[in-house]
Amino acid sequence: DDVIDHLQVGAKFNAGPATVGVVIHQAAESVTGDDSAMRIAGAATFKAGEAKFGLNVISTEEGFSEDHTDDWMGIEGYGAMGFGGGNKVHLSYGQTDTGDNTPTFLTLGYQKNFSKATRAWIEARRDDPDTDADEVTGFNIGMRHDF
Repeated sequence: DDVIDHLQVGAKFNAGPATVGVVIHQAAESVTGDDSAMRIAGAATFKAGEAKFGLNVISTEEGFSEDHTDDWMGIEGYGAMGFGGGNKVHLSYGQTDTGDNTPTFLTLGYQKNFSKATRAWIEARRDDPDTDADEVTGFNIGMRHDF
């Protein structure tokens, strides 16, 4: 069938130091294998000088994908503090309510700008799955160059 599998629409509004955005993502039966399902996400950020704070919320209906067999909702709060030149440290905490459990995560990271086009970062993340599984600690290291 020639059918649209995914439809995603988003909007963002800036007002001085504040930004608010929303995204709606619809997945068709061809993706979910059952009825169509929807995901809605919203975000708000506020910047004051070198400090930035934000809140992300996401809600997904049952069956959105094979990984999402129940309705679930997630929330993440974060903060970042810059040190000039785009160098910054950031901290985020998030929690997801899947109905059966509430896994959480905590991330601490640092970004170093080498130039306007090149930056590198390192992050440490601690995940608590809120199940019988053990907590997991992970590390991310990356570099990006814009041409």
